[in-house]
Amino acid sequence: RPGGMVAAGALHFVALSSYGEVLTWGRVGGAFGPEAQLQLTPKGVQALLGMHVVQVAAGWDHSLALTSGGEVFAWGAHASGALGVLHSDQDPTRRYASVHRIELESVGRVLEVACGRFHSAFLAVAEDLQGSKDKPGDVWLCGLGLPPSEHPASLREGAPAGGAGRLEDALALPLTSSLRLNRIDVRRVVEMMG
Repeated sequence: RPGGMVAAGALHFVALSSYGEVLTWGRVGGAFGPEAQLQLTPKGVQALLGMHVVQVAAGWDHSLALTSGGEVFAWGAHASGALGVLHSDQDPTRRYASVHRIELESVGRVLEVACGRFHSAFLAVAEDLQGSKDKPGDVWLCGLGLPPSEHPASLREGAPAGGAGRLEDALALPLTSSLRLNRIDVRRVVEMMG
């Protein structure tokens, strides 16, 4: 990737050098240990050395890295489920998770990653449809997209605000779901937008 890339979170940055090294700086959580650290200059994320990373993304207080093989690595704040389901070696009571691979085999091959404030998104194609021009892929989401206190799932009545058929409803997580991976109906969203 000539020239690399950079992504900005609320108080941190993550970059991919033209040599494939992942660097981060700012108020960084999880990349260099279990707590947030102030890193004033770009520093390599040792856990990702030799992984052939092709894309990085930064959320409010978490980061993602995508490898050429479709593996996704995540680190940082996990309070709203933005990092998916944590491995058993990660302490769920800690605010920050260290660098770990997200289990995404069930969604197919991940082609692109993105982060929002409190969520992460993955564009993936089923393994049997790779290279198919008929199916562009599915978007998968983990995390709330909002602080827990503001998400519809935490409202007293337990139902999203607004009427049926609204874009917000198409993007909202099902109220019965936990903070795990959820498929977004892209066709429905596109239909509603236009």
